[in-house]
Amino acid sequence: MPLGPHDGIPRKLIDDLGKSAAIGEILIAVPSGRNPEGGDVDGVSVVHASPGRASQMNAAAGRASGSHLWFLHADSVLGHEAIDKLLFSLERDPEAFWYHDLSFQKDGPVLMRLNEWGVRFRSDTLKMPFGDQGFCLSRSVFRQIGGYDETALYGEDHLLVWKARQQNVPVLRTGGRIQTSARKYRSGGWARITLLHVWLTTKQALPEFFKWLRRNKS
Repeated sequence: MPLGPHDGIPRKLIDDLGKSAAIGEILIAVPSGRNPEGGDVDGVSVVHASPGRASQMNAAAGRASGSHLWFLHADSVLGHEAIDKLLFSLERDPEAFWYHDLSFQKDGPVLMRLNEWGVRFRSDTLKMPFGDQGFCLSRSVFRQIGGYDETALYGEDHLLVWKARQQNVPVLRTGGRIQTSARKYRSGGWARITLLHVWLTTKQALPEFFKWLRRNKS
């Protein structure tokens, strides 16, 4: 879990993860020189890295000792079957790139229901899930595709998916659900934030799509 310099420890998420014996370790990645607000938590390791989500997640992945990596946002809320469905999915194909269904908490506009439909279409049809959908992949596949792009100005999660697709790693949904906050849609305006995300995603996806197309034609 990457945290910003002033983010607090996501204790509810950590508690939920700690209830499963299958979760071998929990790593929180923070910018160098910072410590997460709220103090230490038993069973949680803090990894310091250069500021930026990509570098923090790469650093945590480098410290992880398990066979698989599960990247979660700090504001994620796990559905009651999320872990079980993820474990079942990993048994089915341990070398796939797995993601979860996404729903929004009730802290945003009522129109977020439309965004949930859009997320489902983007993820399941276009095969472009985002990081708040809880990516899970093996450490070997993560190394194979080169990890997160630390030079990306935005959309490092989106680019990781494209790296996997360009190397023919299956991108699959677990069927489990994760909730995330919709506060930014309320504070920034639903139409403005939604259209901004569509524009930035399209701008980033098009060159990656042509890379994928060239690789699959060769």
